Amino acid sequence: MWFSGATTGLGTPPMRYATNDTEAVWPLEHEVQAQALSRLLAAHGIPSLVDRYLDAAYDGIFLPQVGYGVLRVYADDHERAEGLIRDFLAELKRRRGPR
Repeated sequence: MWFSGATTGLGTPPMRYATNDTEAVWPLEHEVQAQALSRLLAAHGIPSLVDRYLDAAYDGIFLPQVGYGVLRVYADDHERAEGLIRDFLAELKRRRGPR
């Protein structure tokens, strides 16, 4: 797990290392998406935690089935974070155009 506030330099405090204090807000497909979304939330003052589904013994063999991981936030920030992510991804899709 890594913390968005600790690496982005955007002034958000890092989250406590306790997933029971947080809620899953978004499933993650890969590391680039994890970094982009956690930085988006940090820019809006929402600390986040990337909870990766990583098993070193299997070297990522199950990632296509289960995904990269999940982005977690505090319960109080859940709705706002989900809205920001939805808006961001919709804008990204709009800019890319039809495929």
